Amino acid sequence: MKIASLIAGVAAVALTAGTASAQTAVSTQSLIAGKPTNVGDVGNAGASFSVTASVAKDCVLGIADTNSLDFGEIGIYADGSAGVENAFRIAGHTWGEVRTNLAGCNTANTVTLTKTGGVDGLKNNAAGGYDDNVFQANLPYSAHAYYTAGGQTDVGPGTTGYHVASNSNTGVAGVATHGAWRSNLTVTVNIPAPAKAVVAGAYQDTLTLTLAVI
Repeated sequence: MKIASLIAGVAAVALTAGTASAQTAVSTQSLIAGKPTNVGDVGNAGASFSVTASVAKDCVLGIADTNSLDFGEIGIYADGSAGVENAFRIAGHTWGEVRTNLAGCNTANTVTLTKTGGVDGLKNNAAGGYDDNVFQANLPYSAHAYYTAGGQTDVGPGTTGYHVASNSNTGVAGVATHGAWRSNLTVTVNIPAPAKAVVAGAYQDTLTLTLAVI
């Protein structure tokens, strides 16, 4: 009885030991496979690209060819009350102007004021014969252009004034060079009384104002 009990106890211990050795231990595992690497730079992204457009160079002038100055009949000393030396001379100073509220250029430019008659000014081309010791058949005059503009390389407010002058005592055209400007503009014409008497008839000249891009 004791032997049988002993054998049974040994068998139970053997069975218990066999069962314990068959258990799988608990484990934790992470697996990452096929991880790619960066292609290119990592971080902020940006780009610089060109933005382009164009604007045509242009000048505008509101004065048209129809804006001519017609002084009509200029007064002269027509009787003897003013003295011998004043007979047939122009009786005083003659002045006129042409205005526009639009003139200028959007780029570097030159403004030129030219008298076709040059130093002679207005001419009487049908004067006929006359004693040029005491008479003349031309009327010298001066012309000025008044507007607001700056120098060619200046950045800032323009200067308002008589920028261009075509004088009565020279045949040289008046020229000024500017950067971009836009302004109202006035052309003045001044006809002083000449020293000599003037021959009867029509006097004419062409005054040309040119705005030209550089």
